[in-house]
Amino acid sequence: MTSILAVLIIYYFIGMHYTQHHIGGIGLYRPNNAVGWIFASAIISLGLLKIANDRQVLISPTMKMIALVFIGLIIPYFYGQTDNLWKAADRFVAIAAGGLIIFSLQQFRFSEKQWMCILFSVVVAAFLQVLIGWYEYFLAAPGAFGGNVPFGTFFQKNNIGTFVLTGFSLACLFLLRAPKLYSSQVYKICFLISLIFTLFAGFVIFMVISRSTQVITLIVIICICIGLGISKVNNTRAVLLMIFGLSLSICFGIYVLNTAEGNLDTLLKLNDTAEWDSDKLTGEPRRLIWGICWKMFLHSPLLGFGYGDFRWDFLKAQAEKFSLTGEYYSTAISLPHNELIFWAIEGGIIPLLCIVCFGLWFVIRTFRKRGISGVFYLVCLLPVIIHSMLEYPFYQAVVHWVTFCSLIAFISSRQEIKRCYTIAAPVIMRSLAVIIFTLVTTYMTLAIQSLYWLEKYSVTPKLELLSNIWYPVEHGDIVLSAHMLQRMNDVNKVWNEKELLECVNWLQTTIKYDPKDYLYNYMIRVLKALGQEEKAEHFRLEGNYLFPNSGF
Repeated sequence: MTSILAVLIIYYFIGMHYTQHHIGGIGLYRPNNAVGWIFASAIISLGLLKIANDRQVLISPTMKMIALVFIGLIIPYFYGQTDNLWKAADRFVAIAAGGLIIFSLQQFRFSEKQWMCILFSVVVAAFLQVLIGWYEYFLAAPGAFGGNVPFGTFFQKNNIGTFVLTGFSLACLFLLRAPKLYSSQVYKICFLISLIFTLFAGFVIFMVISRSTQVITLIVIICICIGLGISKVNNTRAVLLMIFGLSLSICFGIYVLNTAEGNLDTLLKLNDTAEWDSDKLTGEPRRLIWGICWKMFLHSPLLGFGYGDFRWDFLKAQAEKFSLTGEYYSTAISLPHNELIFWAIEGGIIPLLCIVCFGLWFVIRTFRKRGISGVFYLVCLLPVIIHSMLEYPFYQAVVHWVTFCSLIAFISSRQEIKRCYTIAAPVIMRSLAVIIFTLVTTYMTLAIQSLYWLEKYSVTPKLELLSNIWYPVEHGDIVLSAHMLQRMNDVNKVWNEKELLECVNWLQTTIKYDPKDYLYNYMIRVLKALGQEEKAEHFRLEGNYLFPNSGF
């Protein structure tokens, strides 16, 4: 029991704040996500060891539902519609890992006091991110961290906003439950930490200048106030004081922004909505993107377009819309900024129904077991759920996924009766625990090391830097791309036919799973060098159709 608590607390106090310069992107292209998966594997391994030591496994209704949802999500894998299924493999590994995190945490039968200790560590983690955000705004060199916008260690301002609001929701829940669980002295210390956190948090929430964060803040505060108004809970004054502190901090942010010369213009340039609202040709991107996605869904509502094919099919649908209306948003869209739309487009109606039905089942079950006070538990999930309906936080920051799974385990563990099953071969569980932790730790360490040298290469594009990578694992495609593109950019290189054909094969494969306008430029140039004018014209027409503003 102590070991799993230590892993969770160390992750939130230290592990999630790890950062290093990197090349950008999502998933394992961010080093703090690799660190997060090491801790996630430790949680899973400790859960398996717990099963082996007790020779019994606990299964809850929530775990049964999660298993059914996972089966429903996998069904479209067997439709055979696309060759890009491997692109969705990491998504399913992450979902399976999330289920195993919930499963592992439920094996420990934490008391409510222990759960509150875990959740308060999230509050402390959010506080640390807020302090980093204050440093980035007031003390970092001009232009550092994206123009002095408080990013925390997320390198994405909406993610720090969502995590801080999750911490704020958990702090309110903690203050409602803590007086019954802890001594008055411990409670006073925790209340003081929560209040100071809140007085700093509102400033960061406002300074990210994100419409998504603003919407989430408003909804969270309204839900908490509704809960306080309709339920009979103790310690209401402490929660109201937290809301007042957050509002006061937001007001301070407004004051600082209005009085600091030049800061408003700098922040608005980095605002995720400023570009959208100023673009008179395309209008708001979400309206355009979701409109295209709706037509895509209607085109194939039952089967979808196939896992891993969203980018390809979206580019085609966007090009078709451009040919009719002249509206074109971006060549860089790889996700629709809405988790439900993403699953519906690629997998069809079955994954969509699975996710929605599980959400409704979980909400109804929570209110049935906890009554009106269930709103205080569910509001802790709201920030990241709403964020996932507007962007893609689970892909950008694994801490959101680990926290979300931990909250699911917490809420369900306090309201469910688990069935206990005896296992006959505990050695299998011990072996799995060791194998999972060893493989994940090795893989993620290699990923962090390769990211370090890829970032060095992005600053100084010398191929010899890439030779320092021990083993590229997750980033092998970037290493290969760097070699191929640098070869094709070498104007002094004398090409032979064999080398040109190698480039053609690589470009065809790369375009197939990740089409980009510059790849079409290279393909046209290489095919012309081979004298294959007809093929070059085919790719020029296809490139102009998918990327009409590129001018091939």
